[in-house]
Amino acid sequence: MDEIEVSFTAATSDMGLLFRDSVSITRWFVELSKKINSIITYIDLEDEGVRIVYFNGSDVSLELKSNHHLGDLLGIF
Repeated sequence: MDEIEVSFTAATSDMGLLFRDSVSITRWFVELSKKINSIITYIDLEDEGVRIVYFNGSDVSLELKSNHHLGDLLGIF
């Protein structure tokens, strides 16, 4: 396939909170998503769920509250 998955991982708990809470970091991920023609970009909130910030060419803000990983959605629904 012509797809690639890129993952950014927080090195510390504080960095994870920054990924979760920072508007400027979310904006950076959205801008990166636009430049690389991302299909979907999300922030993994660990046990809280995921926040989708970009989907198919559009900025979005959709939080899915669950302890499941986004990759498990097909099985969940």
